[in-house]
Amino acid sequence: MNPAPLPLGVVIFTDNPLLADLAVAKMMRFKSARMPLLHELKRDFNVSDFELTVNYKSGTMESLKQISLETQPPPGWRGHIEEPD
Repeated sequence: MNPAPLPLGVVIFTDNPLLADLAVAKMMRFKSARMPLLHELKRDFNVSDFELTVNYKSGTMESLKQISLETQPPPGWRGHIEEPD
């Protein structure tokens, strides 16, 4: 493995690791529904039950798109998990 650094420039605080993974997937422009582990874990999970703050404002998972970066998934995932623009 030879990962490249990704300067998202964010700090995430949560007591829920699934919420953190979903947020980072959104900021990396990945479809969490196409990631088997995240997809299975969020079956009984409602993201709207949690409060998000994005740039000092209340936000939603979708509002994370405003601070997202174009990223490139690992070779085995390319063409599978990217969100369309």
